[in-house]
Amino acid sequence: MPLIECRNLQRRFGRPPHTVEALAGVTLAVDAGQWVWVVGPSASGKTTLLRALAGRVEP
Repeated sequence: MPLIECRNLQRRFGRPPHTVEALAGVTLAVDAGQWVWVVGPSASGKTTLLRALAGRVEP
């Protein structure tokens, strides 16, 4: 059983037609004791993902 799990996580910012999709269907499962790195280019949604997993933004 995963310690942290999300399925089809989506997050958009802004209003049409200027909507930015920060997370598009992210699925992730992390087991206890497992090491995970979140890497990617600038503005790719890394911080948004971590904030959503921590409950700091509504998914």
